[in-house]
Amino acid sequence: MGFLSSDPFTDPRLGTFTRKGSRWLGSLQLAPHGSVELRVAGDRKAPDPAALAAAARVADEYTALKEAIAAALFEHYEPYRDAADDEGDEGGVPVPAIANAAGTWAHIRSAVVDVDVSRREFPVEVRLEVAWDMEHTLGARMKDGALVELCGSTGP
Repeated sequence: MGFLSSDPFTDPRLGTFTRKGSRWLGSLQLAPHGSVELRVAGDRKAPDPAALAAAARVADEYTALKEAIAAALFEHYEPYRDAADDEGDEGGVPVPAIANAAGTWAHIRSAVVDVDVSRREFPVEVRLEVAWDMEHTLGARMKDGALVELCGSTGP
């Protein structure tokens, strides 16, 4: 690679990463979303080893937290549904009809996983774009296999 760029990095569990900005980019299979972008913190030479270890656990932890995340998503959805019932569509976009927490998964447009162990409160954030909130990306913030919170407006 060039003088200012980093060589690709290959992890035996997670595959190949390329550096862009302050993150190493790869991909991860994350049910029910399929292959998603994986962003891992690190320095110019390689992803942080602790961040790689946390990233290797994300898929299993996310699956274990699926019901808790769905409940948080449904809680976030309900005010949008209620506002649409009272005032019509959200910004001209129909608010989907979702009957329960499990129904939220059908309305996730994309996901990105960001792992940075320097964020001690939540080293893992799964960023979700949802059909009922066009203005925000939601962040399912996780630590040690637990859902810390669903942030209503998270980074790009």
